Amino acid sequence: MNKISLLALPLLGLLVLFGQGACTPHPQPPLAIGINTWPGYAPLWLAGESLDDIHMVQYPSTSDVIKDFQGEILDAAAVTLDEALKLAASGMDIDIVLPLDVSHGADGLVAKDTIHELAELKGKRIGVENTALGAYLLGRSLEKAGLKTNDVIIVPLEIPDHPKAWANGAIDAAITFEPQLSQLRAANGRILLDTRDLPNEVIDVLVVRRDAVREHRDALERLSASWHQIIANLDSQPSLTLPAIATASGYSTDALRLAYSGLTFPNRSNAEMMLAGPMSPLCSSLRGMAAIMVGQGLLPHHPGRLPFPCHEGRDAR
Repeated sequence: MNKISLLALPLLGLLVLFGQGACTPHPQPPLAIGINTWPGYAPLWLAGESLDDIHMVQYPSTSDVIKDFQGEILDAAAVTLDEALKLAASGMDIDIVLPLDVSHGADGLVAKDTIHELAELKGKRIGVENTALGAYLLGRSLEKAGLKTNDVIIVPLEIPDHPKAWANGAIDAAITFEPQLSQLRAANGRILLDTRDLPNEVIDVLVVRRDAVREHRDALERLSASWHQIIANLDSQPSLTLPAIATASGYSTDALRLAYSGLTFPNRSNAEMMLAGPMSPLCSSLRGMAAIMVGQGLLPHHPGRLPFPCHEGRDAR
């Protein structure tokens, strides 16, 4: 036994004698939240990094976030509604606790400028990230084009790899989002469809495992308050708030400004309305999306239990 452990024995004996050793609570680990490299999640990074009971983790792709969320390495994840549906269909018991943003042009399909309309994608190579959102937007694009999946060549590509594949001619089109969407458009691209054509279909939310909601309720309330304050500041003081978000997230201010021109961030009152029970706008979007995804074969079946707050028979949290 070393010297330090010998000196510690008398103190340990006193703690046990007075019952302190058995009664001292273990500190609760912080709530671990995973996000991918999407500018819409950057305010969440800023909101979480100042809180001691929140641990923010950034991943290169959504698939990595979902893998660790399903593996319970993460307690929470920033995902799109379609991804939340897939998680629910897989059997995960999750709650939607915060609407983050609504895409209004920040996600879309961009093609080489020699392609003028969606129907001309037949036989073309389309870069798509292997995520529920990628598959959903591809399916909606092909639906509007009157094409089937086997009418095009799908090239699995993570979002950060889109510009390189575009430059070396490996793809003719891409399902992507800002800032890559504008980068590809500037490099002889043409946007054939974006989320302005799919209103209220691409919505980002923060989902949390239901057991973690119970364990980290105070942390989630502080995170929500911090998030809404940042969104309020972004609206009232963009010249001060954008640089702060850029510094925290690693994006440039210009990249954020470009991405946010195609996004709507719900303020506190709108967020509360979106979460106001099974008949809320968010839940209406979720149910409509579930029907589309089942029809496209993106879900094997309708989730038996939608995430909170959209399940009518759900018990109180």
